[in-house]
Amino acid sequence: MIYFTHLPKLCAGHLLACHRDKPVTDLVTDSRKVVLAEGAVFFAMKGERHDGHLFLSQLYDQGLRQFVVEQPVDIKTLPEANIVQVASSLRALQMLVKFHRTQFQIPVIGITGSNGKTIIKEWLYQFLSPDYKIVKNPGSYNSQLGVPLSVWPMQAYHQLGIFEAGVSKPGEMEQLAALIKPTIGLLTNIGSAHDEGFESHKQKVAEKLKLFVDVQTLVYCADDELIRESVTNLEGKKVSWAFSADATYRVSKQASQLFIKSGSKQVSFSLPVADKASIENLIHCLVLMLELGLDISIIQQRINTLRAVPMRLELKQGINNCQLIDDSYNNDLAGLQISLDFVNNIRKPKKTLVLSDIFQSGLEEDQLVERMVMLIKQSGVSRLIGIGEVFVRNLNVYTNAAAHTHFF
Repeated sequence: MIYFTHLPKLCAGHLLACHRDKPVTDLVTDSRKVVLAEGAVFFAMKGERHDGHLFLSQLYDQGLRQFVVEQPVDIKTLPEANIVQVASSLRALQMLVKFHRTQFQIPVIGITGSNGKTIIKEWLYQFLSPDYKIVKNPGSYNSQLGVPLSVWPMQAYHQLGIFEAGVSKPGEMEQLAALIKPTIGLLTNIGSAHDEGFESHKQKVAEKLKLFVDVQTLVYCADDELIRESVTNLEGKKVSWAFSADATYRVSKQASQLFIKSGSKQVSFSLPVADKASIENLIHCLVLMLELGLDISIIQQRINTLRAVPMRLELKQGINNCQLIDDSYNNDLAGLQISLDFVNNIRKPKKTLVLSDIFQSGLEEDQLVERMVMLIKQSGVSRLIGIGEVFVRNLNVYTNAAAHTHFF
């Protein structure tokens, strides 16, 4: 049990006030989503557009009594509060959760890549939750803030952890790796060569692979030459799959049937998905299930009950026999290409694309517009609805992307 008075040592801070020592049970970073449990601690963070320190009195009035701050506060205005001051509230949060993680020795699956992280994580949860008590990221909590908030709920009754990690620039993954401490690694695809925040595609791959430095087993697709070459420097067992390259598991597909061969043994599964990205995500899961020793018939039963992940290529039934594909979480070129590939597998004569501006593509605006127009043209959508300033500025170009276009 971690008590508030442990925080100065664990978080490299100093105690400003301690009215009554209490266990630390809940970590709060958003003043709008306050947990009023007695052991809740609010970490006041200061960013470009917000400052958690401005809400200390408000939170105190609501009943919160424990705070971690980055700047001095007037303790007279918070007379019954416990307060620790640190250099960085985010860093303090990470240090606390890093210590918490060391208290548990359970298998943990760590997932990273450019696309598919959340879907694979949620599908693995659906596959494995009948057999294990699992702790995982809620939604897409895969950032420097999201990962520690995801790992904190880990408790002694958990038997398996499944965590995804996302990075946007060099130097971030080591921190996430120390928080997750994966024993099994799963690397999804690395996506576009246009990588915002990285000098090169190779640098991006190298950064992501830092999550797997200490894993016992790593699952990856060997069809990607750069990934295939990059993982050779890692220790531990390497489990690869591929359609065309040499791999631990050779994969082939006929209609809706998927065949996975390892050595002289071959198994097959009926696919509930048809688009390339979903098939790839599912293969990652299946290879890991085979490595974990799940029975083939059980794997197929669980494939048949897989549920869509909200806002990730989620197929919804609309009015007048229309179908809606909700992929609103994604906002990058790689995600757009995957979405359009998915659309191509829907047998409907008229297709409409509703799209907002894409940010952080790593491309100049004219290059981005050219690439998007090409993708939209190739998709065969009949109507484009574009929303955002980039669409409006380039409407003359986007007008050629589809037979009918509307911009807002």
